[in-house]
Amino acid sequence: MNECDLLLVLGASFSKRTGVTPKKPTIQVDFDPLALSKFHAVDCAFWGEISAAVGLLKDALTDEIQTVDQRPELTERWRIWREEKQRGLQDNHGNGLTLIAVFDGLNRFALSNAVMCVAIGLI
Repeated sequence: MNECDLLLVLGASFSKRTGVTPKKPTIQVDFDPLALSKFHAVDCAFWGEISAAVGLLKDALTDEIQTVDQRPELTERWRIWREEKQRGLQDNHGNGLTLIAVFDGLNRFALSNAVMCVAIGLI
């Protein structure tokens, strides 16, 4: 997010704890009008079906779109994340199970199409 020119948010309402910077212009598209600017002010709230909105935005783009292949950077970030996960699995700081160990176990035993919801509360 920190390196983008624009945030195009499709069907996400963020949350009270989502760190969305007001320094980046944000377009939020959602079918639910109550989700628009619910937790974070946006520069453009677009109420409608996401597929229709994306089609309209695509049609409105008249200039050539400049793209950057971010796959090498994402691959490197995934590698770093996996290393950090492995270190986290090996060190519980003497406090029993860590969250990373619990979710690692759930991921190993859950069905491949399982959906796991996480609620992060205040401690």
